[in-house]
Order: sequence, then structure tokens, then C-alpha cells
Amino acid sequence: MIIDIGSNNYYVCGVITQGSGSADYWVNTFEAAHAPDNSNYAPIAGAYTTAGDKTTQKLSRFPLPMRARYVRIWPSTVNGALAMRAGLVTCGPLRAGTSGNHATNAGVTCHSDVSNCTQITDGNKCTDSATFSGAVATASTELCTSKYWVQLDLGATLSNDAPTKLVNKVVVYGCQNLMYCGRALELSSDGTTWSTVYEANTAYAVQLQQDDDDPPNVTYSAVESGSGSVFRFDLRPIRYVKVWSSISSSALQVHFAEIAARSDKREVYEQAAELNYQFDTEMASTAVTMGQLSNLGMLSDYTFMAYWKASSLTTNAYYPIFGQTQSSGLNFFVKQTATNTAQLEHKVDGSDGCSTSATSVSANWNHVALSFSASTKASTFYLNGAAVSPTCAAQISATDGSVEYGGGRGEGTWSGSLQQAKVYTRTVLSEDLTNFSNWCSTYTCGPGYRRDSSKSGTCSTASCTDAECCEEWPTCATTDCTQDSKYTSRRRNYCFRSCTETLCCTWRVLGSFTLTGTSTPTVTTHSTASWVDAGSTCKDQFDDALPVTTSGTVDRTTAGTYTITYQCTENNGNTVLDTKTRTVTVVESMYINPALYWVVQREAGSWTDTVSKCWDTADTFDADVADMHQSETWDASLRLYNGTSGGETEENRTITYTCSLTSEKIERTLMIRDAIRSLYGPDPHVVRSGRLRWNAGACEICDTTDTNPGETSCSYSDDNSTTTDRCALTATGWKASNDKGEGTYLQLDLGSALKVAGVKTKGHSNEEAWLKTYTVAYSTDGSSWNDVSGTFTANTDQNTEVEAMLPSIVEAQWWRIIAKTFHNVVAARAAIMVCSSTSTSTDADCLCG
Repeated sequence: MIIDIGSNNYYVCGVITQGSGSADYWVNTFEAAHAPDNSNYAPIAGAYTTAGDKTTQKLSRFPLPMRARYVRIWPSTVNGALAMRAGLVTCGPLRAGTSGNHATNAGVTCHSDVSNCTQITDGNKCTDSATFSGAVATASTELCTSKYWVQLDLGATLSNDAPTKLVNKVVVYGCQNLMYCGRALELSSDGTTWSTVYEANTAYAVQLQQDDDDPPNVTYSAVESGSGSVFRFDLRPIRYVKVWSSISSSALQVHFAEIAARSDKREVYEQAAELNYQFDTEMASTAVTMGQLSNLGMLSDYTFMAYWKASSLTTNAYYPIFGQTQSSGLNFFVKQTATNTAQLEHKVDGSDGCSTSATSVSANWNHVALSFSASTKASTFYLNGAAVSPTCAAQISATDGSVEYGGGRGEGTWSGSLQQAKVYTRTVLSEDLTNFSNWCSTYTCGPGYRRDSSKSGTCSTASCTDAECCEEWPTCATTDCTQDSKYTSRRRNYCFRSCTETLCCTWRVLGSFTLTGTSTPTVTTHSTASWVDAGSTCKDQFDDALPVTTSGTVDRTTAGTYTITYQCTENNGNTVLDTKTRTVTVVESMYINPALYWVVQREAGSWTDTVSKCWDTADTFDADVADMHQSETWDASLRLYNGTSGGETEENRTITYTCSLTSEKIERTLMIRDAIRSLYGPDPHVVRSGRLRWNAGACEICDTTDTNPGETSCSYSDDNSTTTDRCALTATGWKASNDKGEGTYLQLDLGSALKVAGVKTKGHSNEEAWLKTYTVAYSTDGSSWNDVSGTFTANTDQNTEVEAMLPSIVEAQWWRIIAKTFHNVVAARAAIMVCSSTSTSTDADCLCG
């Protein structure tokens, strides 16, 4: 069976076979051969088998793709009768060096954590993460270990058991400013057996290095213009491509923008042209036997190429690059005509054939190619990738025989250096020679440089330079940073395509933010002076200043509390990094204790003020405070009782306060009274030795009785007690809820209207809680209430009984003890003091009298 593909521009990768489909006839084993012209068939190595039945298809792959138009199938063994259906599997159309993206219509599968899996074959490239919409995996672990993968099926759109594609380059496109780490590439022809082409833990794709100045050293990173990360490998038939990657320490996502599977020019040409001979070693002044012309394919279309060193030749002498040793042999000569010129000759026995005129050459290495067409029997010459027009005296007709590399008949051996000789069984075009004559393809760029494929063909000698074949890695600089980032030597990186702020710079973050001076200053009132802000300092992690905006005002003409707010922002002012506040208190220049009693009893013997102060400095930021403490003493035993001859009941003393800041002076009058004028007032300075009554010009003891109430006579505005014995002095105690405060009260019902002289209180017996001060109210009908003047001092601990006398006797049935200040929570035990006996005195100042 002979199958005609219709063109020589295809690779044949294998054959699909099937039985008769109806009767039980089929071929069991067969052999194959290929030919370009349906006459000269060359066997394809191997013995092949079918599926072994009449219906099942089976793909038999050839060892290597073959460029052929005709394939002949020779059945070896059959079942029943000779019957076969067959079709060829091709690897795609080719013309020397043409490369398409075989992944364009590929089927795609991904790791379970990769989203948007199908969007990696549609050219979805991007410039940064903001514009990315392709396949992506997100994680916070597995740094720099290949975990996530994307797999392409290059034959997914073809029939069952689809053919392979001839591939030698996989390109993984990335996004600028996106990080990758630990990429790997695996290939397979059947999806079961995989071979690892490359695996590395080196961070790549944009941020190649982070903390040093060394250039990137990633073996798969020959970056082509706009071509992403390139994996190169030997040309092979494959169907499945799997790219592995992982997150890096600088990003939490892996991006797969696009994956392409291609056939690189040079390797595809060598396969399509069937490289029949190769000798790479540099050779000096010697000759090597290549073989017979027929075995080398040099009796039909062929191309010979090599590198030669011009500095080793002598002017006007012929030097054979290759030649036959017999008479009328075929030879290829270089003749150096001057220091920088040479001519080429391709002739039989030095006469029939073609030659060029003198052409400029390099003083060092040069690439030469000879392309011969069997149909026209004419030669085409190329020097350093450029065609050189020949002059042909006659057609070349060579006969088979041995040929030498660097030797031949008549001119001896090559004197000098030759390198990288190759013979291909087809002719070439000038565009194909660009790749072969470019020494940059084997040149290794120096530190700080990367391969620049746009400079193809610029280096025609073995002594290439970085300037010819490479480009400098873009290097970060201060100009890549904005006001909100900073370039530091530690962040000096070689950039992927271009240097960006994200890659090259460190974003400024808050380092420190402090207020100068205290955050709670106190200043005095002033009619004209302003409050001076001491300011603040905000710096980034580099100790560079960051801007601070301030809001709020202070009115020094009015006492009060004012808040100044400070916001530290990025240099652009758009983002607030931290906020602080300063509370400024404006006070009057002099402070007189408002709790002082300016009327005191003579029994106390002294009066002291330990609270009043003066802000006596002109400092406008935080005033110094000076004490203005005052004290007075007198003879406590000297009393002039009412009713005696010339007796006085009180005396006045002047207390003077001064402050140096304003030279202000404040005077207060202190009245000192005999006890008969105020026996039981709330004055804490009165020293009491008992309850007094008036008798014959003197107050004597007058009895009172405590009404220690029962629970039925007590009620509360709020109650959070844990026991039922709450009210009396001997009970556990009453307490209100934690959120209650001033105004919460305990109410007592005396059962009838009684004369009340005072109140006794204790704290709670089980908890550290008590009243500190309170007020008293009474009612004669249980609904309308009257306040007793003054605030009464209560307890300083839980269990000490404290007595507070009313200014005068009040007769009423209902009484309220109303909390004003307290310790921890409102709590108390209480009793009402009522008059149990009366004296004969009718003096209003003598209680119960």
C-alpha cells in the first residue's frame, strides 16, 4: 500500500491502521518505507503491529519524524486474508525554519487550585497584575516549590489517539511585576510517560534576583523580545506539555498568562533538511574523510557549510574546504585575494563549475555556505549569511567517490582553521542562513548582559562580544522610584522587560511617629497670647521625614479642653499612616478650692487649704504650677456664749491669694463661729463630743433614737442586691447596679411623722462599696418631696458607722438618702436618727430642744 500526502513539506510521524471492518481479515505486522518521488524508497526502522482485529484503530509512531511525500506499507503477516485500512499521521506543514504555535488549539487541564484554567492559549499577555485575567493559583504556603501546573494537549482537536507535534521550544509568558518561583517543564507523547526537561528553584519572571547585584543565571531564560520565559530542548515529537510553577516569597499568586509550543528555526531545518554529516571540532592544517558523495547525499540537492579563519590563509593561494581526491573530482575552494577579501569556487577538476568575485570577509572567522541544485547543476554561495552572486562556466556533473573535509585533489590540505562543518540534503534560502551564520547562537553573555535575539546575524565570527550578541539587563535606579518609595542598594535588581517601581523600590512605611512634648499640656487663660504647638515628628523606615497634617485650635481666652489632631501621611498625601491627638487644657490662672468651708466652728481650732494653686509662669506651652496653700489657727477654748455680758459669737479673718503670673490677688473672708450658732452643720472642721441641747445658757446632751428599719419599710430606685437583708445598719447591705450612679436612692418609711435629727450610714458588709457623699430629701405625703440643704459626708470604708446631723429638726414620715459620690458602686446600710426626748429650751439652734 502506497499513501501519497501530496507534498514534501510535511513531517510524517506515524501511521494509523485498521482491519477490514466487516470480515475477520486484517494485517498483524508490517514494515514501512518513505520516498520523496515514489521511486527511491528508504526503509523506516522498526517492525510495526496493528490492533489485531477488524475494527480497532492503532497508531504506530515512527522513531523520528520523516520528511516525505510517499509512504509505502509492506504487510508481513495477516489474519485470514490481506485487508487493511490506513492513514498517515503528520506533524504539520514545514518550510525551512517556519515556526507556528502548536498550542493555539490545545486542550487545557490544570491543577485543582488553578482558576480560569482555559485562558492560557489565547494570547492573554499582560503588563501587570491589575490587567491580568488569565489562569491563576492563590496560596500562602509552598514557597518556591513546584506545586501548581498547567497541561496542554497539542493533539486535542484531532481524532482519537491523535498524533504528536514536532516541538523544541516552549514559551511561558508572564506578567510584568508578577513573581514566579521554581518553574519546571515536562513533556510526554502519550500522557503517561513524562520526561523532565527543566526544573529549578530559581525565582524568575520579572524579579530574577532580590538581594544581590549578580546577573540572573537561569539556564532556560534566553529571553527573546516579548517571548516570556523560554525552555529550549532537542527537537522531538510530543503531544503533552506540562508547566509547573509556584508562588515566591514576594507574591501569593502564580500567573499563567500564555503558553506556546513551537518549533525553532535551526533545529527544524536540520530535521527537515536531514543533516547527513556534522564535524564540529576545530581543525587545523589537516583533512578528514567525510565519506562517499552518494552516502552524503551530495549527488542531488545539498548544502555544505562551515566556519573558516581568514587570518590563517596566504594571499592568492587556493585552500580546499572539501574535495574529492580522484581525477575530475568535485572541490570547494577559498582563495584569499587580499587581506580582507576572498573568492569562492565550486568546480569539477578546477574547470567546470561556479566561482565568485572577490568579496569582503572578516579578518578572523567567517561562515561560508554552498547550496547546490541538482536540477540546475548550479551553485549558490553565502558568506556570513549574505548571498554572493557566482559566475558559472559550465554545469557541474560530479561522479561518486570519496570526499575529504579540509582536503581534495590538486591544492593539498587546508592550511589554517576550520570548524563546524555540516552537510544537509537540500538547498537553503538566505533567510535560513541567517541562523546558521550567527555565532551569537553559541555565545554566552557576560555578567550584566542577557541574550538579545533581535541582534541575530550581527556576529559573523567566533570572537563575538556582548555588544554584538547581548543587551544589558535593565538595572534599577533611583529614577524608577516615586516619592512614596525608595531605591536602596539592597533592592538593586536586574529587570525582566523593564524596571518598575514595584520591582526596584521599597515602599515607604511608617517608621516612627511622636509628638514633641507632653500629649496633655495645661496652659492658662490669656487675653492676647496664642497657644504654641510644639509640633510632631513622623519618619519612614529609612528615617526620612514624612508629612504631618494638623487640625484643631486652642482658644486661650476661654478655659476648657481642646483637641489637636495630627495625621502622618504618605508623601502624596493620599494615605494616612497613623493618627495622634494632643489634649490641651486651658485653665484660669488662679484656682481656689471650691469645696472650702468659709464658715467654721471655733472648736476646730484651725482651718487649712491644701488644694488651691496658681499657674505662676509665663510658659505658654505647659505652665508650671505653684501651691497657694493657706492656714489659720486660733484658741479653740475661747468661747463667748450667747447671752453673756458683751459676748461675741463670731469673728472674721481675711485670706489673701496672689499669683505672680498676672499679679492677681483674690481675697476670701473666713468666719469663725461659736458652736452655739451651728451645732450640727456639715462642716468637717467641727469637733463634736456628743449631741447637745440648750440649758441655762449652755447646750447639754439631748438623746436621739435610731430607727433601724425593717425590709418592709425600705424601697430603692434600683436594686442589685444578692441578699434580702439590705436596709438596716445590722443587715448585709443594699447595692445598686454597676451602671447606676449619682441620683440613685434608698427610701425609708418611718410609719408616722417623726422629728428627725440626722442620718447614720455604713458601707456594704460583703463588698468593698459605700457612699462617700449624699443628699437627703423628705416627704409628708409620700409623693411630693423636699430637699434638705447641704451635702452630707458618708463613709470611707465598709463597716465604720458615720453620723450626719441635719441643719435643723424636720418632722416627716418618708425619707430618701440620695447617692452623690460613692466607692465602686452605690451601696449602703442606713438608719434615721429621731428625737427621743426634748429639753425645756426653745432655742432654734438646739436640736431636739
